[in-house]
Amino acid sequence: MIFNITENQLYLASKKLNNIYPKISNDIFTLEIFWCRIAFSKNAFWNFKEHGHSFFELHIPTSDYAKYIINGNEIIASKGTLLLIPPHQTHHLIEVSDNFSEFVFGFGIAETLELQKLLTKNIHHYYFAEANTYIYTLIDNILKNTLQEYVGYGVAIENQLSCIFIEILQNILKNSTLKSEQNYNITNTTRVRLAINYINDNISNVTVNDIANSLHISTRQLNRIIQLALSMTTIELITDRRIRAAKKMMQDSDNSMTIISELVGFKSLQHFSKTFKKLEGVSPSVYKKDLDK
Repeated sequence: MIFNITENQLYLASKKLNNIYPKISNDIFTLEIFWCRIAFSKNAFWNFKEHGHSFFELHIPTSDYAKYIINGNEIIASKGTLLLIPPHQTHHLIEVSDNFSEFVFGFGIAETLELQKLLTKNIHHYYFAEANTYIYTLIDNILKNTLQEYVGYGVAIENQLSCIFIEILQNILKNSTLKSEQNYNITNTTRVRLAINYINDNISNVTVNDIANSLHISTRQLNRIIQLALSMTTIELITDRRIRAAKKMMQDSDNSMTIISELVGFKSLQHFSKTFKKLEGVSPSVYKKDLDK
């Protein structure tokens, strides 16, 4: 068995992994996890029927081999390789060796539609490549953290899963034949997320110049990126995040509207109330009363 771990330990680790990670989110992407497990011959119900998914399916064999048919193409996946199947690609198993085991990761890419389009366009029916030592080290660490539950093991596992995805993503995109403008869009998606994070962290006194400086770009470039990605100006984005923050404070605290308006960066209660009603359709006080019902 892989990594000097017994079958019982693998079964336990697989069961725990499959139940605790519905989403992994960072500044670059958000992954919705549909399953994450170790499958091996004695604990798996192998699907030999042709099927497809609405999400990505990553297979990293950890011992022996299995044969797949993907849109009519036969693939032999063995230890040292990885297989990424994009959404809506028909596939099925045709053979599994007696000692076959694999790390399986089913995921969707939430919020970052550009990234999903880019991946799908680059890998076509499937992506079949070498799985390097680094990836197996990450899987080993995931299993150890799952079984031992070290301090901070949850965060560690999320980071390790993210690193597996990033490693594969970089390998796919480094040979990309897409135009530089399309690759540039992924960079811009990251910048938009970083801009939103910066606004959230500095909500009371953030300015357009502050955001641009934090990203090391001009205010003109920032405005163009925000407009293309979100169909709003940077000022409108700041206002939107301030109203979101105010709504959260109304829900979680008993602060007065005056204090909330100041904490989220409005210069006066009147300006806050006018802006809130314009965006939400009701005044802050009415919104708060509805929450308290």
